[in-house]
Amino acid sequence: MQKIKDNLVKKIYQFNLSKICLVTLLDLINIADEQGKVQIYYKDFVKLVDCSEAQFYNVLKTLEDINIIKRNRNNEYKNEIDIIILENDFLSQGYCNYIDTNILFFTKRLYKTMKAGEIRVYIYFLFRIYKQKYNINNDRNKLFYNGSYEKIAKQLGLTVRMTKRYCRALESAGFICVAKKVDIKNKNYDVITINKKYIQRPVINVYEKGEQKEVVPDPLHQNWYHFIKNICRRNKIDYDTDNLNNTAVLFKQYYGKIKKIGKNIYIMIEDSIKKINNNILNSRTIHHVLRILMGLDYADIIIAY
Repeated sequence: MQKIKDNLVKKIYQFNLSKICLVTLLDLINIADEQGKVQIYYKDFVKLVDCSEAQFYNVLKTLEDINIIKRNRNNEYKNEIDIIILENDFLSQGYCNYIDTNILFFTKRLYKTMKAGEIRVYIYFLFRIYKQKYNINNDRNKLFYNGSYEKIAKQLGLTVRMTKRYCRALESAGFICVAKKVDIKNKNYDVITINKKYIQRPVINVYEKGEQKEVVPDPLHQNWYHFIKNICRRNKIDYDTDNLNNTAVLFKQYYGKIKKIGKNIYIMIEDSIKKINNNILNSRTIHHVLRILMGLDYADIIIAY
């Protein structure tokens, strides 16, 4: 789910977690569902995070020890792990008190290029910008504050020296710009600007009415994408990015309709994929099978094609 509850954001920037812990946690948040739940295949994550198997399990233990996640071995698929991100449940807690992470910084996993302290500082700035109660000149990517590095360092649990070092590193890498004592409306502000290109919405290529077009993905798109990859891996089905994206779009298109007939869309998509004959994922075929399973007329207008 590409949203993070406020309390979890604060844990991310306040806890002195290692880089591998931060990267793993952010990756898990990206692909979790509305309840913060996700099933992962450990080998996929070891490759994604670029660590050893032992390191990966140590990371999960660390996150579990500080009550950020809960994990269980999947009873049906022995190589998979069921994970719950404990403070990121939108289904029962509602869509309130969160920051939106459906931006390029998260979808492109740019945090993987940073050091642990830089990740914490950058996410702190994002959180402060999203939550600031005033917005001078309607600047959506600027943080205005009266204060100093001492205040930022205290909230991050870092020394002032390290906070300055991380800010300089983020500035050198082009993620932020820092301006000291800027005169705005006869008041002096320190201004931290987030580079706009990293907070833009991502786009994906999908087919609509037989034509390819770019669309902004749903906040749950990464979860659906990950779910489909898992089903393909379990059933030895080959896939490519286009067909993964187009199959994932079916979740958004049919979620409401399938819920109305009292069925589970995850189960229905999985059943549709399992009926593939040639072991190659094809979104058009999946769509056709899904429509049959729903008892609908396939001649209706479709989105993913």
